[in-house]
Amino acid sequence: MRLPTTPPRDPRARLAVLVANSLAVLFFAGTLAAPLLDRAGSGWGPALRLVYAPVCHQSVERSIVLGDATQAVCARCAGLYAGGVLGLVAATLWLAGTDRRPRTVWLALAVGPTVLDALLPWIGVAGLLNVPRLLLAIPAGGVAALFLATGIADLFSSDRKLQRPDTYVQLPRALEEVDG
Repeated sequence: MRLPTTPPRDPRARLAVLVANSLAVLFFAGTLAAPLLDRAGSGWGPALRLVYAPVCHQSVERSIVLGDATQAVCARCAGLYAGGVLGLVAATLWLAGTDRRPRTVWLALAVGPTVLDALLPWIGVAGLLNVPRLLLAIPAGGVAALFLATGIADLFSSDRKLQRPDTYVQLPRALEEVDG
């Protein structure tokens, strides 16, 4: 199946992906704001770090240093979140409301280097420094965001039907055949 070069765009789907993009930008900006708030001494820096604690180990030696404080997440998470923002921007421009879909192989290729870096210490090899770790995670976050945006666009599209509704209808019939 060949995709048209200028596919129709559903405004509701594009808006939903744009909202997700805005939320992702705010989430990533919070990781950068924490060190600034730490330096200001307002008490909001540690509070903001608590927001990110459930999703990152926040190990100081694995975090990017910004000025005299560290980012609120480790370098790998920062790369994933930065890639997520970039992927959602790309999706806003490219995917939302279209029949274009990211390929599973893209995710495997994008995640591979980050997984390899994560496994290095387990096999006795020193892991990468923080900046390469951040840079390797950006593609993984970006491609994952393309999948997320596709799902959001499908969910909010006014003219999209479920991809395979027959699967849900045929399941009870298949069970009856097994029982009967």
